[in-house]
Amino acid sequence: MEITSDIQLRQAQKLAFCYLCGRGFEVKEHVTRDHVPPKAVFLPCDRTKPLILPTHDNCNQRESRGDEVVGQLIGALYGVYPRMERRRVKIGVYENAVNKTPVLALEGISLTGVIARCIKGFHAALYGEYLPKTTPHWFDPPTAVGSKKGNQIVFEETRPHFLLFVRTIKKNRKAGRVDRISCFNDKCVYECVWERTDGGTWACFFALNIYDWKELGDASHQPRRGCVGFYMPTRGRPPQAMIGITRVLEIPIPNAEAFDPFGN
Repeated sequence: MEITSDIQLRQAQKLAFCYLCGRGFEVKEHVTRDHVPPKAVFLPCDRTKPLILPTHDNCNQRESRGDEVVGQLIGALYGVYPRMERRRVKIGVYENAVNKTPVLALEGISLTGVIARCIKGFHAALYGEYLPKTTPHWFDPPTAVGSKKGNQIVFEETRPHFLLFVRTIKKNRKAGRVDRISCFNDKCVYECVWERTDGGTWACFFALNIYDWKELGDASHQPRRGCVGFYMPTRGRPPQAMIGITRVLEIPIPNAEAFDPFGN
């Protein structure tokens, strides 16, 4: 499936349920519409061709602060900064526990929460289904994840399956077997493919790029990395979802940027 044109993006607005909670809309209930990803993430010049989904007003309002933080992070990549009184990004300076070099750490907000919200929206738009919060999943943001210990940051090691997910997306893209959403002036691209796990359960493997947000990471100490992950709905694979090529068939790919699913 593909949602990339204005017509396809407008069609996605016709969901009969709130993509955030899964409930339908009562006759007298106030319904609002939510940009996915949040409009605040994008520069004003890139807010055309948006993906907009229906939500309950209360569901939507709970997410507004995280939207602003991510938007200001993205803006910083392009030299766009808010006025001092509107700044929501909190940065702390720490020491890398391994090499003792200075580290800038984002505080007070989790990028994974914003990403999880986007995945719920993309799943609803592509397949017309609600994705419950209890859905088993794993994904990493486009920055290294760490925890504070005193004045130091201890970074998590990159999981081995991170590289597997990158290859899964790349080989299926080359084979023309990915479901895709491109919105917000094509500055947001989401691709996914469905394969069975070793246990026989259907899983959706995905990659998400907003602008070129791998640049948010610390390239001096770690490789630039994209955002990849998977989730496993209890109801299984949607009938219209794209099934990936078998793992036995190898599609040759350069994969020079092994941590970036949208790289070479």
